[in-house]
Amino acid sequence: MNTEERLKNILSHILKLGVQEINDSTALGVTPEWDSLRHLSLILTLEEDFDLTIPDEVVQLLVSYSIIKEWLEANV
Repeated sequence: MNTEERLKNILSHILKLGVQEINDSTALGVTPEWDSLRHLSLILTLEEDFDLTIPDEVVQLLVSYSIIKEWLEANV
């Protein structure tokens, strides 16, 4: 499974959305299911699943599917 598929599966699980519903417009503040609590859960899950530590200053920037995908592809 590639990075994009893994990310979509994680977002689908955290946001309780179908994988096919996750796209470039999926974002905090736009997607009703994506609130601050789920954002924290998402960050923790990403760190665990990808075996990395996301710096605090980056956490606040990872607010959309497309941004997270780009960051993961550059840092994994």
